[in-house]
Amino acid sequence: MFCQSVLRRGAPAAALIGAAFALSACSQGSSSASLSLLPSSIASLSASSGDEIYVPSFAGDRVTSYTPEGQRLLTITAGINGPFGVAVGKASKIYVTNIYPNDFSGNVTTYTADGKQTSPTITAGIAYPIGIAANKSGKIYVVNFLGGATGTGSITTYEPDGTQTTPTITAGIDGPFGIAVDVNGKIYVANYYTNSITTYDSDGTQTTPTITAGLNAVASVAVDAHGKIYVTNTSGGAKTTGYVTTYESDGTQTTPTITNGLRTPVGIAVDPSGTIYVSNQSGPGNKGGFGCVTTYLADGRRTAPTITKGLLQPQLIALH
Repeated sequence: MFCQSVLRRGAPAAALIGAAFALSACSQGSSSASLSLLPSSIASLSASSGDEIYVPSFAGDRVTSYTPEGQRLLTITAGINGPFGVAVGKASKIYVTNIYPNDFSGNVTTYTADGKQTSPTITAGIAYPIGIAANKSGKIYVVNFLGGATGTGSITTYEPDGTQTTPTITAGIDGPFGIAVDVNGKIYVANYYTNSITTYDSDGTQTTPTITAGLNAVASVAVDAHGKIYVTNTSGGAKTTGYVTTYESDGTQTTPTITNGLRTPVGIAVDPSGTIYVSNQSGPGNKGGFGCVTTYLADGRRTAPTITKGLLQPQLIALH
């Protein structure tokens, strides 16, 4: 049952989050109050061997990066205020969505590869930003949970310098959270309210596939280098604590379906070798907070590392 009593960081956000989700983090057996929040997406970029894992901690107002072995590297706090999504784009610039600035309209803040805040700070067209992704040419795609032509959310697009550009996507969008852009520029959006993955050409035209099979409380989407699609489902599954479903490029459901070690899985990323990383809002506690990132082989078997150090309500994760 959703634990509304622990939502302390602003009534408007708490009301929206409470309406959108009935997450189970407050009944996971932790003695600490759990801040159950909107799941965020994970942008899956074409990555190289030895990628770093970037993890926003919503309740900690920070973004932390780790080696593939789980060693903590970089921690960013400047300008961070309610971070949900992270992406790494052209020239290794780091982009973070923050939901709290500007009376919950939010913004996107930008950082150099070593974590120093830089331009742009994006506010134009932003309305409660959740997920974010960047394509290989540096275009930035932002998921806005609110707004859009029908009020059900939108995807807005920006040049690397923060100038708003095309496309703005609203067709098929309803409660959007996660977003991924594949190596060919195809855009995938996870819609919570319709439990669907909708797909768009690079110009924003809706295309196939639209995925609904096997989805429940969908949060985020990732696409590997071969076009295989991975989706986090924040509830349900064998242990009712969430699961990951997998699809071929045409939307046909395939293996693996992952449940082992998942507790409200929100974000997902896949490296070129097929290793899968999943961020869990709840899970193993540690002195720095709670939540974890769990790791899986391409066939769905769990492997090392399990990352907990420095996490406090982890949301979207990205690889670069």
